[in-house]
Amino acid sequence: MELDLENSLKVNFQNDDIQPVAKGIKGADVKQIVKSPSGKTVCGTILWELKRTKAWTQGWVTKLKEDVRKEGADVAVIVSTALPEDARNGIGNVDGVWVAGNAQAITLATLLRDTLIKVTYQKTASAHQGRKADLIYDFVTSRQFVQQIEAIVESYSEMNSQIAKERVAYERLWKAREAQLQRIVLSAASVYGSMQGLVGGNALPQLKGLDLPLLELIDDNEALNLK
Repeated sequence: MELDLENSLKVNFQNDDIQPVAKGIKGADVKQIVKSPSGKTVCGTILWELKRTKAWTQGWVTKLKEDVRKEGADVAVIVSTALPEDARNGIGNVDGVWVAGNAQAITLATLLRDTLIKVTYQKTASAHQGRKADLIYDFVTSRQFVQQIEAIVESYSEMNSQIAKERVAYERLWKAREAQLQRIVLSAASVYGSMQGLVGGNALPQLKGLDLPLLELIDDNEALNLK
């Protein structure tokens, strides 16, 4: 019976460490060390006690609970051909010890190990969240964090100052070029006017861009620049 359960556990839970207890040694018959799906994390230990008798004995529960304390295990299971009233449907719990029939042993093992894995993940997540919060608080109150923020602010100030200087320089350049363009237009208008005076006012066609409104606007801008 012990060998059958041991083999069934090994086949169904290949990541787990299934350790049979040698005959003559006090304790449970099989120790199942439950591991995570990756096999890297130990999630708990299940002790299995196997009984092949015609009558249920309550003393088995007391003995197995003592074995759990000695081994530091998490869960205890008795697999028996004779079941107590609390396990009349094949699976039950008697004073903190799980009890199952032979046919229900692997089903119970699946439920128990899944619970151990989930509890381990929850504990790990909670521990990490608490530690993460501590790390975040320590960092944001550290001198290192302050220095990094100061460096960001200094970089922003330098870039903003550089942009302001470039804006002033470009505005000066744009005004200078604008004045140059205005002088070019005025020079062209002067040349055109001189030619009109030589050949007669109506002899030359009217040129777009050298009409009176534009020239008046240029003159106004020149006057503003002189001020």
